[in-house]
Amino acid sequence: MKKAEVKKPANPRRRNGPEKLYIGTTEKIAKSAPVVGIDPGRDYLYLTDTYPGYFAFYGSTHSSDRYGIVEVGLALLDPEAFYPADWYLEQASRRHGKTAAERNRILNAYRKNLDQHQSKWKTSLKNLGVCMYSDPIPKKAIRRVTVYDPAYNPIITDAIVATRLSLKEHKANLRRNRALTRWLIGEEITVEDWLGKAADTMDKKEKEDLADSLQSKWGLDVFYYGPAKLG
Repeated sequence: MKKAEVKKPANPRRRNGPEKLYIGTTEKIAKSAPVVGIDPGRDYLYLTDTYPGYFAFYGSTHSSDRYGIVEVGLALLDPEAFYPADWYLEQASRRHGKTAAERNRILNAYRKNLDQHQSKWKTSLKNLGVCMYSDPIPKKAIRRVTVYDPAYNPIITDAIVATRLSLKEHKANLRRNRALTRWLIGEEITVEDWLGKAADTMDKKEKEDLADSLQSKWGLDVFYYGPAKLG
């Protein structure tokens, strides 16, 4: 996504916020991140606490491509380079395009005036799970890199492919998508994390099968793990 010329607010000051977010990208970009960082060039980077698999899936070129997930520590990032996601601004407003062309015009209008909405980036992250960042990510900010092969775990891959990015879907499926993110970075999750109270209605065999799929890390490689360096 191309950047508009954004004027940063005067008198920048650090704001409290999350300690880490994630980038979903290609395997190549993810693996190079601990060495060279991630430079969006004239684009924005989408940062998320919920949807790295979604962005990695849409960043892939072929169905056989592996997904790259990058965990970013925010302590070294410029707090004034965060912006709300353009999708959030469009969905949260009353300006909804009836056609794809109208929607693109609305999105472009928001992109050109992101500086007017900069303070909404945390609200964008809270309500949609996504915000944008305009500067390069330094290599020292990279905390973890994992690579996932979507051919190996149908439960995980189907959940990624079925993801829809909207205010309504974010609220309805937050538990599942947060658990999915934890799985993709190599953490353990349970059936209860995945299904919530619905897990209580499953028969024993079905629950055991799902637990096996969620506990299996076959197809997931932790390529890099090293807490972000300060300074």
